Amino acid sequence: MFAASTAHSLPPSPPLPGLQFQANQAFVGDTLLDMEPDGAGNLYEFFADTPNHMASTTKSLTLLLAVEAIEAGYANLDDLVVISAKAAGINNNHSGNTHSNEGLVEGILIQLEDLLYSMIHTSAGDSSIAIAQHVAVSIDSTLANDSDALQEAAFTDMMNARAEELGLDDTVFFNAYGGDHVHGYDNTPGVVTNHSASTRDMATWFAVGMEYSLYRDIVGFSGTWLFGSWNSLHVFSTSGGGSYPGWTGSKGGSGGACGNCRISSADRIGRELIQAYTQGQSSDESVLLDYGFASLFHPVKMAESAVWTDGWIDEDLACMTHDVAASAVVQGNGKTRVVVWDVDVEAGTIVNANPIVVNHDTSGDLAPQPRNTGDGRTTISSKTTEPDPDPFARDYTGIGESKPVDLPEQDEATPIIEPFASTARIEYLGLGNLAVIEETDLGIYLRLYGVNTEHSPFLHDMEYLGEGTQARLTRIQAPSGTFVVTAHLRPSGTTEIRTFKVSQSYETPGAFFLSLALDTKIVIAGPQFELAHFGGSATTRFVLAAEMLPQGRSIRTFAVDSGTGEIDALDFWSFNAASTQVSVTRVPGFGSRDIFAVGFVSGSGKPSVEVLEMDPQGVIASLGKASSNQEMPSDAALRIAEYRNRGVMLAYQDGASQRLEVWALDASATGDSITPEMLTREPLGQEGLHGFCRVPDNQAEGDFLLTQGAPFIEGLRVQAWRSAPRD
Repeated sequence: MFAASTAHSLPPSPPLPGLQFQANQAFVGDTLLDMEPDGAGNLYEFFADTPNHMASTTKSLTLLLAVEAIEAGYANLDDLVVISAKAAGINNNHSGNTHSNEGLVEGILIQLEDLLYSMIHTSAGDSSIAIAQHVAVSIDSTLANDSDALQEAAFTDMMNARAEELGLDDTVFFNAYGGDHVHGYDNTPGVVTNHSASTRDMATWFAVGMEYSLYRDIVGFSGTWLFGSWNSLHVFSTSGGGSYPGWTGSKGGSGGACGNCRISSADRIGRELIQAYTQGQSSDESVLLDYGFASLFHPVKMAESAVWTDGWIDEDLACMTHDVAASAVVQGNGKTRVVVWDVDVEAGTIVNANPIVVNHDTSGDLAPQPRNTGDGRTTISSKTTEPDPDPFARDYTGIGESKPVDLPEQDEATPIIEPFASTARIEYLGLGNLAVIEETDLGIYLRLYGVNTEHSPFLHDMEYLGEGTQARLTRIQAPSGTFVVTAHLRPSGTTEIRTFKVSQSYETPGAFFLSLALDTKIVIAGPQFELAHFGGSATTRFVLAAEMLPQGRSIRTFAVDSGTGEIDALDFWSFNAASTQVSVTRVPGFGSRDIFAVGFVSGSGKPSVEVLEMDPQGVIASLGKASSNQEMPSDAALRIAEYRNRGVMLAYQDGASQRLEVWALDASATGDSITPEMLTREPLGQEGLHGFCRVPDNQAEGDFLLTQGAPFIEGLRVQAWRSAPRD
């Protein structure tokens, strides 16, 4: 009898509180990690070690044995299998029950490969018995002259032996196709018994099967598979596919005490999970997988630095290596300081590599106090301990040959006025080099820094770019070297884009300098914009994403000539839909496809993600977009960063607190569309979002650093967040 199920609630947790499923036994596991009860890959269990009838999910273990026989050379995909009377008569010879079948006819010849697809996607019991007999005889040729029943029984013994090898203590098989009964060593019905497995065991053998590409191809087949008999005119077909995002394979079952049962797998943001349930309903699959992915990718705070208390008004962050990051901090006195952070996410430590001790004039106030310079300008001052720990001089000192600094012209009769910075952005260039672009009261400055082995920053070179605001930069890694691309809003309202090449000095080992601007392009963008570079196939391309007036967003693509640095405008694309706070990043993990994502605030005030693709000619296509169900002020900070594969993390300011959202970017199985989907959200509960970047590490699918703090009110701190650990 089918056991009636009642609804069960998933545990109240941050990822997906309160979702319900129907299954009486359920399991969700991470195939990368240990899926045992106390293992890190045991994401969810509900009576997961209680055996239950598993019906046709059995055929996924039959497939495993067949694939392993092929891998070992006992059988071949193009073997021709003679359909036996036992296989063809499954509905007459096995307790008189009706089993799903392909309608195979005794005596016809079917290729083994076709039978494998038929067994999984038609769930054909006749194909299962034919496979069992053929594999058993292929492994043990002495069975060739035995009866059909003995051959199938021998295969069943192999199934149980393999289950024992895999440690499947809660599993027992009595046939190759999943019927809840035993048949004797002839074609007469057997005794009804508990042909059963636990959901953890089901997920375990499926995970072993997915290690073989052939197994993966068969359970993950999507479409229609046509095949015929080699000695008759019989033609057959079977269809497969899954609708869950990132689906990679499945095998279902139904009837008897199993009710509705299913094993399935899906890969999202570079991680594959397997769920199994029995005595459930079809919707349980997506509920369990959703919960598993939300649990796996839910961000966890790993570390927080001590508060950096030197007065500051702006900051941006760049992740350099797996253990070093750097901030461009605009101090209260208008000077930009590069602060280097030693990071160990695994150990939970973030340390300022060049700490500064500050004595403030006002007790308890972290921010230095404003003063009037007497020339109409207001500046900020602070007292620091002696000597000044700043590892580089503000004034430019040439490396090797002196290089004149292209500062704005000033009257020689008056003292030189140093630029007073208000904002700064930072980008890691590789080889220990950093580029910082400043917006100052005198215009835009581009500075090239190095970081030595003691993690102390020093100035290599600088360029003055002219008057403007909204200074941004990115890097281009070309075959000929590294380029810096800058963009800023000119007083005329147009956007100026420039390229510079980072070159190494021949005279001074370890010294680098910026070329003079190689090319300049003037475009119309918007009052706020961001740049992002491409890796992978588009090594010399970059994207400018902008907020437009009155409201909307535009995307422009460009290429940089790796020899001359010349900028080539490729495509322009715009939306009229209202949006603000654009942020853009490339998204790896799509093979040769060049995918990028734009984070923005929609017209209804919701954080949103749009996925776009740039083809080899640089033409842009929108693949899909979605909005969060949260609301945020349209002028609040928003940042986006990529995962190792096919996902992004969105960080944004929501009133006085912050939130992190994990978004999966799953390609459609039937087309080119990629509709982003939010998997989980973490409220941070603190004020002030500034820098945000992904740590280039392999310890997790995503280790992220973000900087927090309220300028003039509190100090700056760096936090590390981990999503989907790999061990």
